[in-house]
Amino acid sequence: MEQTTGETSAVIALDISAEEKLKKKFFNSFFSTYKIPLFSLVLFGSFALHALYPQSFNFGFKRQKTYRFKSDSLGFFIGDISFFANNSYDEAEAQIVQLFPAKIQKKVKRVIRPVLILCEKHQLDPFWVLSVMWTESHFKQEATSKKGARGLMQLMPGTYMETLAFMKNSNIQIESDRGEEYLRYQYGHAFNEMGYSKLVAKLRNLEVGIFYLKNLLVAFNDIITMRLWLTTWDHTGPKVS
Repeated sequence: MEQTTGETSAVIALDISAEEKLKKKFFNSFFSTYKIPLFSLVLFGSFALHALYPQSFNFGFKRQKTYRFKSDSLGFFIGDISFFANNSYDEAEAQIVQLFPAKIQKKVKRVIRPVLILCEKHQLDPFWVLSVMWTESHFKQEATSKKGARGLMQLMPGTYMETLAFMKNSNIQIESDRGEEYLRYQYGHAFNEMGYSKLVAKLRNLEVGIFYLKNLLVAFNDIITMRLWLTTWDHTGPKVS
């Protein structure tokens, strides 16, 4: 029996509808089965791209190309206050490390980025901080004095705890509390060399010490400023220009 044109069209439409249902059923089953592996693959790919191209794939963590200090935050040691504005992170860090004796440059290199980032955050002269660290701990994170002062900044435990509590009560975000992914991106070499836990400990001791010095400077500015800059001069050599 021959089919009319209308009947043929109806049969074709039914066949197409059945085929679409089979496709829909297949894809629903496929995505239901593989949605977790697919998500994992996308996530892994994102982290791989971040590792290969950190400047392009930074997950919202933006790192400035240059350090930014206000002119009144820097002592006379810097010489040209445009030094930081005219040099990238890496360039500024490398030039500052070169100011130190060759035998301790490796130690300075390990701390230079944390020092500069935290000094920028609290607008404190990094050359002063570096001179304090050189004098007090010789850039040794584990240094402990006979009186009990600890870490890079050689803070007494009581001073450390009081200052840290004050910072938290003042809603000052602690750098070491910003999460592993942020620290990995922001501190790069230091993170890879020390690992997350050691970097957190170093950052916390360093930031509390920097904040403590900043408050001393604010409280006794007229009395101690000149002495502080002279201390920096004595311990770090020629000016940066």
